Amino acid sequence: MEKTCFTLISFLFILFGFLNPAQSGYTGEYMFTLGGNDSNYEESLLETAIEDWFKKIKNTVRDIELDPYSKLNTPGTSNGDGITVTYFDGNKSGTWSTVKPVEFYSVKGANEFALYWLGVSGLNFGYWSTQHLLTPNGKNIPDISHLSTWNPLQSSQNTVPEPATLMLLGFGLIGLAGVGRQARKK
Repeated sequence: MEKTCFTLISFLFILFGFLNPAQSGYTGEYMFTLGGNDSNYEESLLETAIEDWFKKIKNTVRDIELDPYSKLNTPGTSNGDGITVTYFDGNKSGTWSTVKPVEFYSVKGANEFALYWLGVSGLNFGYWSTQHLLTPNGKNIPDISHLSTWNPLQSSQNTVPEPATLMLLGFGLIGLAGVGRQARKK
């Protein structure tokens, strides 16, 4: 029994190591990269760029009004506004979380920022990466300068569990069924 549990747990660690979204880089749908700083980018121009993206990529007409939720400068890990950021790979990737789900987030590094869409239901946890940014020489991926979140949604909305969480629950139930079956055989 001990050996079976150890094997199952080892398998889960190996499996989730391969399914870790941090390895794919970022959560959400990459929208575009713009030059400058998201913190002082003219909001109406950014809203228009987002509306154009929805029209071109999603074939949807949306009237976007950006509502900044929270911003965290590196190397900070949290602030009083409810955002937490972790860093991996020499500050080129990591995780972020917010108290309220958000619809957009942006990652700033070097002289540009990349914007990501999390869906109309939003998320309050995800992975970030600077992979869509380049240093001024255009050859290197920069470290993060800051992460900003936009358009907070009501925290009463249901969030969808990550696939890895559902798989873990499923494996747990399979394990319990196996233990129960062994107990009945004895």
